[in-house]
Amino acid sequence: MKGNWEIAGVSVKPGSKLQEYIKVDGTDEFMPVTFINGENEGKTVLITSGIHGGEYEGIHAAIEIAESMQPDDISGQVMIIHPVSVSTFRAREENITPADGKNLNRVFPPDKDGTLTDKIAWTLWDKFMSKADFHIDMHGCFSDWITPHVYYTGVCDEDVCAQAKAAAELINVPYMVKSVATTGAYNYGGMQGIPGILIERGHSNLLSDADVRLYKRDVKNVLCHLGLLKGDAEQPIIRPVDVVDLTYVNTNVKEPACWHPKIRINNEFLKGDVIGEVRDFFGNVLETTYAEFDGIALYMMGMMPIEPGGFEICYAKVK
Repeated sequence: MKGNWEIAGVSVKPGSKLQEYIKVDGTDEFMPVTFINGENEGKTVLITSGIHGGEYEGIHAAIEIAESMQPDDISGQVMIIHPVSVSTFRAREENITPADGKNLNRVFPPDKDGTLTDKIAWTLWDKFMSKADFHIDMHGCFSDWITPHVYYTGVCDEDVCAQAKAAAELINVPYMVKSVATTGAYNYGGMQGIPGILIERGHSNLLSDADVRLYKRDVKNVLCHLGLLKGDAEQPIIRPVDVVDLTYVNTNVKEPACWHPKIRINNEFLKGDVIGEVRDFFGNVLETTYAEFDGIALYMMGMMPIEPGGFEICYAKVK
C-alpha cells in the first residue's frame, strides 16, 4: 500500500491534497505550495510560477491548476508553487528581489548561506526540485513584449535532454529552444539529472485570460504525457520548431533615452532589417539596431524609456 508522501516538512496522505505556506530556510519569507498525492504510484512533478514575481499569467494559471486538480485525477505526486518569490510579487517587481537586488533565476547553483534571493533558491532546490522527476516552470514578461516559446534543458545527459524536448514538443507555442544556460532554476535541475521546461507566455502586465487557459492546457498535456493524468496528450495546434543562435541586444547609448521598435512580435524579419531605434527626447536618432540574420524576436523591450546600456531585444534564428 502506498504510504504518506513526506515532503518539505509536511506529510501528505495518499489520495489527499494539502495547501501550506512553506518557510524559506533562515528567513521570514514563505512559499504558498499545493501538494497533491494521488492514490496510485507515479512520477513526482514540480510546477513553479513566480520565480519572477511580476510574470502574472503563470502565477494565475498555477493557482487555478492547484484549485481544480484533485487527488483522484493523479497517479503520482504534484507540487505547485504559486508564486515562488512572494516578496518580488508583493513589491510589483518583475524579477529583482527588493531586499538584495538579485534576480532569482540567476543565482543557481544556490547558496544556502547567501542573501534572501540565494536562500529562496536553496529552499526551492532542497525542498522541491531535488525531489522531482520533472520540472515545469511558467514564466512570462512584465515590461516586455514576447513571442510565446518554450525552453528545454540542454546542458545535461542526452536522455535528460530527450525527455525535456519530448515535453517541449507538446507545448502550444510556435518556437522552442534547447537551452545552453546554466544559471536558471530548471537549467540547474537538468544538470543534476532532472528534465525540465520553461514556458514563456504572457507579456506587458496584461494578465490575459487566453494565456492563462493556454498555460493550463500546456500543463495538462505534459502531465498526461508523463502518466500523471489519464488520457493521451493532445498534439498542439501549433507545433513548436527549434530556434538557435539567441542574440541579446543592449543599447550602447550612454544617456537615458527612448526606445522605438521597428518590428513586431510574432513576425519573422530578414537580415539587415531595422529592429529598432534609440532616440533622444527631441526625437533625434542616437542608435539604430539592424538584424544580423533572418530571425524572430523572442522578447523585446515593451516600454518606451530605456536606460544607458538597457535591454532592447532577444532574437533568434529559425532552424
